[in-house]
Amino acid sequence: MNLPTSPSGTDREFSERLRLCVEACTASAMEVAVALEDEGRMLREGDLDRLESLLQDKSERLAALEAAEARWREVYSETGLPEGRPGVRVLLRTAEPELRRAWERLEEQLSAVQRLNEANGRLIQRNLSYRRRLLEILAHGGEEDSSLTYGTDGNRAHQPLRREITRA
Repeated sequence: MNLPTSPSGTDREFSERLRLCVEACTASAMEVAVALEDEGRMLREGDLDRLESLLQDKSERLAALEAAEARWREVYSETGLPEGRPGVRVLLRTAEPELRRAWERLEEQLSAVQRLNEANGRLIQRNLSYRRRLLEILAHGGEEDSSLTYGTDGNRAHQPLRREITRA
């Protein structure tokens, strides 16, 4: 491998430092994924009390991932390669197999985190939309614009629904 050596080591030692940084990022990303899975479950179940407490935990896990990524960038900067994907591609072409495999695992884990985050975003949007619609119905139900209410068959009602509660 044609990587710069660390101040006190060999290419192999430097590659090992990089691999350990990548593995730390992977481990942190896995922790974020666990938090996102919990978040998704709580969103589906409507468990707002537990969801609120999870947000702090998720925030801490994201901070740990960012710290691991900062450490990776610090060690990676010693390569002298360009930042971002182009430089990483160059690095991986000549890297030890262990580093390449570690990088592949990291990419897989980050993809999983992205999918979970997007799914949770869709759940949040759906829940928000549902609650907005529910508020519209409750705020306007029975008024002149009865198109905001639903009949007993689940379809929008086109008649005023004001009636005594004791009447069927």
